Amino acid sequence: MNAERVARWRERLTTIYNFVVIGEVQALDYPWFQPSAPPVVLGVGRLEEQRDFRTLIRAFVHVRRQRSARLVILGEGSLRGKFVASAAALEVAEDLALPGFVCNPFVYVSGAGVFELSSI
Repeated sequence: MNAERVARWRERLTTIYNFVVIGEVQALDYPWFQPSAPPVVLGVGRLEEQRDFRTLIRAFVHVRRQRSARLVILGEGSLRGKFVASAAALEVAEDLALPGFVCNPFVYVSGAGVFELSSI
């Protein structure tokens, strides 16, 4: 590549930094994360195709056939409605929560039975 093309590419780049938590992780006041509640499968990310939460919801159906569990997906995006509709069609909507964007997901991670990181 020539220097001019490299300069144009650099102008289009954006850095998205990972979050860092400093200090203690707070306790989560959410009924699904209580010690006596069924385990929670937790997904975190934008509600878009590249995160592949559609596959996660379909996989969760198989988990629910084996045991009581809940699915929480943190994040916002254009596919929220489709994920809710998919969970309803697969009859797991009562065990799916989409709380939206959360500044500190570590409080959820610390209470989850499983942390799932999906991606296409």
